[in-house]
Amino acid sequence: MFQGRYKASEITSDSYYTRVITYIHQNPIVAGVAEELLDYKYSSYYSYLSNGRSMLNRQEVLDWFGGLESFIEIHKIAVDEKDISNFR
Repeated sequence: MFQGRYKASEITSDSYYTRVITYIHQNPIVAGVAEELLDYKYSSYYSYLSNGRSMLNRQEVLDWFGGLESFIEIHKIAVDEKDISNFR
């Protein structure tokens, strides 16, 4: 599970924070283990869409994106790993 070039990176800007969240949720699609964001059961993406109990700061993140609809729409835009690297 933890192989390769994983490391901690400080989030230094608002745009980087947004991109990191969407990148993490889109990673299963990029890796080919899911076709849709909701298909990967180990992702927190579904928890942000649900009203069930969660340890996530759900409302804080949804507010960050401008609400649930914006959260969903922004996640439809593909995030390239090279794009993420530009923030480091």
